[in-house]
Amino acid sequence: MEKVMKAELCLVFVALVSTPEKILGQSASRELTLQQAVELALETSPTLDSLHAQTDAAEAELTGARTYPWNPVVELELGDRDSPLGESTDVRAVVAQGIEIRGQRGKRIESSEAALDAAQLRFARERRLLIAGVTLAFVNALESREVLAVQDIDASLAADLLALTEHRFRAGSISALEASFPRVSLGRAEGSREVSRAVYRVAQAYLAEAVGIHGDEVVAPLGELSLPRREAPPMVELLTAALDEREDLLAYRRLVQAAETRLELARSEAFSTLIVGGFYHKEEGDTILGGTLLFDLPLFDRNQGEIHAAQAQLDRARADAELGTLVVRREVVSAHANFVAAVASVRHLEEAVLGNLEENFRLLRRAFEAGKIGSGEIVIFRRELVEAQRQYVEAVGEAWRASIIMDLAAGRAPTQEKAQAD
Repeated sequence: MEKVMKAELCLVFVALVSTPEKILGQSASRELTLQQAVELALETSPTLDSLHAQTDAAEAELTGARTYPWNPVVELELGDRDSPLGESTDVRAVVAQGIEIRGQRGKRIESSEAALDAAQLRFARERRLLIAGVTLAFVNALESREVLAVQDIDASLAADLLALTEHRFRAGSISALEASFPRVSLGRAEGSREVSRAVYRVAQAYLAEAVGIHGDEVVAPLGELSLPRREAPPMVELLTAALDEREDLLAYRRLVQAAETRLELARSEAFSTLIVGGFYHKEEGDTILGGTLLFDLPLFDRNQGEIHAAQAQLDRARADAELGTLVVRREVVSAHANFVAAVASVRHLEEAVLGNLEENFRLLRRAFEAGKIGSGEIVIFRRELVEAQRQYVEAVGEAWRASIIMDLAAGRAPTQEKAQAD
């Protein structure tokens, strides 16, 4: 795993990173690995609870659609007849059943199944977004912690330089003006360290919020930040994966299918449901058996309102699906470009900047101790070294964020090679 600090600074950096509480000057905090943070967030997310309830509602709607909507109707009539011919009892029994004649039940089932699929896909997408959000918060916390370690090393180097300068000043080797440079530099380094300390605390607070921890509990990420060991997949591969696999796009398509079926259902309901029945009638000793057929004539109400509303819902679903496709394409292209640029930035800093700066800093320090250069030159170069190290940490963090977002845009599970706990 690549380190921000190399050579003689490496041991100092590792010690600082492994004890973030010492850097922060705070008591022991709740430490979480990335896996623990994700599991905790999945357990406590109110958004997932809400979407799960929506899925349950869609399942209930499907149960209703599968249930035949018409129960048989039974009618019984009894009557005493008193006539000059004598007394008798009239009996009449009717059994009737409504029958949908244009496949309405099948259309309701098909529409409800599509709506349920869409709800389940939205739940899956939200779950993926939640995992990505927690991972981003975790990476941000790791990055800000390591930036704080860099700033702490900067302050330590500045203090060492000040001690060397004051020693040379007391020995009369340098002027008072030259001796003042390291003191100013130390003040700036300590100020930057306090800013980085505050940034880390904010990142910890966002991580706690992301995993659902409330109150004053401090969350500390366990692990180190390393460059993602992966190459950017071809753009065509990412676009194909996104268009075929992203849950939100699949949900849009299922909602279009549900809307199309609802429109067919509304049109079919313009025609009446047929009611078929049979009756038994006993009157004055005569028994009569017969059947009934009942239906409305759709002369005025042909379900025009429902048809119009279903058409509007279909138009909206198609527009949402088209817009979603355009957004996905843009997200994939943007995420791919950002990942390529972030990885290139890290490798440039790693290969062309950090090594040379550290070697030159060692040479400059020896030259300063030998009295061959002044404190002003070494202060300037130390600042460049620390800034390069800080940029390296931030570039690695940006590479991880770009990797996470690229996977999210493509609808893929995040790559498993993340910051790991020691």
